[in-house]
Amino acid sequence: MLGTAEAIIVGRQPLFVEGVALLMRTVRPNVVLHKVGVQSSPEELSELKAKIILFCCAGVNDKPDELLARFTNQPEAEYEKIVVFCPLVSSHMRTIFAESGILVLPLAVDLELGAEYLDDYFRAPHFQVEYKAAGDKRLLDLYLPDFDELTAREKEVLLHVSQGYSNADIAVKMEIHINTVKVHVQKICRKIGVQNRTEAASNYSRLLNAGYS
Repeated sequence: MLGTAEAIIVGRQPLFVEGVALLMRTVRPNVVLHKVGVQSSPEELSELKAKIILFCCAGVNDKPDELLARFTNQPEAEYEKIVVFCPLVSSHMRTIFAESGILVLPLAVDLELGAEYLDDYFRAPHFQVEYKAAGDKRLLDLYLPDFDELTAREKEVLLHVSQGYSNADIAVKMEIHINTVKVHVQKICRKIGVQNRTEAASNYSRLLNAGYS
């Protein structure tokens, strides 16, 4: 199925777009690929008559939900398969995409694992590979950490932790009891799935370095 289909890759970063193209050709060597920018119009894409569309969201300005709404919620858009590659997608959004039949993969997925999922997704239309991907730890570990569930207070504590401040220093800066800081740190670690404050700080730094806040 879809062995000789046409596919569109939408993205603004050539390096990542080429990576997605390589992955696509690995799975379907005969596929005809069209690489377009995020500024292309839905009408331009519809003229290509492709049945597969892949979104390469490589930065903070590439919101997968917004791109999907722009390019797929059109009367002339009749894509059989939609794939999103993104460095950060919340668990809630991954579930919403899965319910819509959209496959979501981390931008950092390697060739072997990515090919495994794409092949299943293209080969078996009724297989719930979208839900499998949404909960696969091998994929989840490749996303940037999701801090959406943190409260504003917890984010403030985490910022100070990432800046190298001790719990005592944070207590003074925020004018709260040191035990309150410890509770915040424990909740932060639990919510983002890390073991200690060092891991929390490292993950938060990764997020900031990628341009997310």
